[in-house]
Order: sequence, then C-alpha cells, then structure tokens
Amino acid sequence: MFTSHSFQTADANYISGADKNLLVIVQIESVQGVENVEEIAKVDGIDCLFIGTYIHIVTQLDSADE
Repeated sequence: MFTSHSFQTADANYISGADKNLLVIVQIESVQGVENVEEIAKVDGIDCLFIGTYIHIVTQLDSADE
C-alpha cells in the first residue's frame, strides 16, 4: 500500500480528492460471508466484492456437511 508521502503529493489537492479516488475491495472468504453477500454489498463505500480463494469455501462446505 502506498501513501501520498510515497509520491510526495501530500498537498490539499491530494487530501481533498483522496476519498473520491480510492477503490475499496472487500474479500469474502467464508460460507457465512457468501450467505450474507447482499447485506455486505449494501455497505456504503464498498466498490467491489471479491469472493476469495475457491479452496477455502469448498473446505468449509465439505466440513459443514459432516
């Protein structure tokens, strides 16, 4: 992750526009997260939902059946 200091742009223009130019990605890595994806998607400020690694969810689904 980089900050404005990395690019020497810590001026008023950067600060005032930073919120508008950020991309917020939420990674969902559980069956419970997938089941609640619609509620998660309603959270203000989230730009993208990413369903995590396939193996994590499959493992949880397999163990839930036992």
